[in-house]
Amino acid sequence: MLRNKTIVCLSVSLYDTPAPTAAHYLMREFARSNQVLFVERSLPWKELLALRRDGAIANRLWRKVHRNPRLRREGDLWVLTPPPVLPVGSLSHGGLYAAATRANAAVLRASILSALAAMRLPLDVLWVGNDLAAGAALAGTLGEGACVYHCFDEPEPRRSTERRTPVLERKLARRTHIIFASSPELARDKRNLGVPVVCLPAGVDHERYASALAPEVLPPWSLGALPRPVLAYAGPLGEDIDFKLLETVALCFAEGSLVLIGPSAGISRERLRILETLPNITYLASAADLPIALKAVDVGLIPLRPTAARRSSWLAKANEFLALGKPVVAVACGERSAPVRAHAAVRVAATAEGFCRAIREAAADQGPGAALARSRMAARSSWRQRATDASGVLERILERQPEATSRR
Repeated sequence: MLRNKTIVCLSVSLYDTPAPTAAHYLMREFARSNQVLFVERSLPWKELLALRRDGAIANRLWRKVHRNPRLRREGDLWVLTPPPVLPVGSLSHGGLYAAATRANAAVLRASILSALAAMRLPLDVLWVGNDLAAGAALAGTLGEGACVYHCFDEPEPRRSTERRTPVLERKLARRTHIIFASSPELARDKRNLGVPVVCLPAGVDHERYASALAPEVLPPWSLGALPRPVLAYAGPLGEDIDFKLLETVALCFAEGSLVLIGPSAGISRERLRILETLPNITYLASAADLPIALKAVDVGLIPLRPTAARRSSWLAKANEFLALGKPVVAVACGERSAPVRAHAAVRVAATAEGFCRAIREAAADQGPGAALARSRMAARSSWRQRATDASGVLERILERQPEATSRR
């Protein structure tokens, strides 16, 4: 594992989000033996003003922006809340967009350098996630020894910035030493940027999920008392979800229960309301402790549409269920489902009929021995192991630091 280095991570979300990203998990692992500065997403003033009208969560975010100090400790790592920035998403290319982008980059750069000065640390690694605008503007300007572009396919790019993605990626690539991609397909897509690419698949917080295997841990009564088999999907219920398939599953297993846990919005929320009219469907917008809630489940489902864009989320969801010792059934999606197929405990089906048949097979594959074997299999995909894999790559780059620095 990388040791005694300083890593700055540019995140696309807040640190205490209810839906942690790969960056959250990896930075927590790196922070065990390194100094990590987790830089939260810069919120535009316009967005902050809109959020202020949105209840308790908005008030929490509003207080966060005005908290003092902006630099704080969260467990083993440091978290930086940057000042608000100018909104640029709706601006077209031109002088105004360029000026606003430069101003935002200057504010963010000054905040990061000030935080590093307060921590009295040099910068070894700049870790850029899906915030391409910030990454492209800051890479090579902070004195880092190496720059990482972690191409993880969530969240999806906003429509307002999607047209700029190729330009920003090429600009970032000129200052990047390595690209970590979350799936083989994504890795192949990024090789045209002319930077070495390493596949770093999604991991799992194995320790957290496997702890629910203990016999004394009991699921909530509301879920534990459901008719069996209990089938479940846990994650965002968005456009990538095959709601028609879920309806087929609910009808096919009318004697059992289908549990859906996760946020929904827009047209997906409307589809979910229609689905909730079926008597054996239970919907929870969230769960206080997801691993404990999922202990009531017999089979985990990955009902993403074959055209789903969230490629790496397949493997992430599969690993979560496997860490709990649960068998998994996923939709076949050509090459995208290859990492999921690699798990012997995951059944993959191409049709609704095959999906239901696979569920029946999985529901019969129970017992403590099978559950423990599945959990041990998932342990090989823990976030700690992913961080170790990434560390080996970064150590080799930093060893060639003079050579790498000359590229910039």
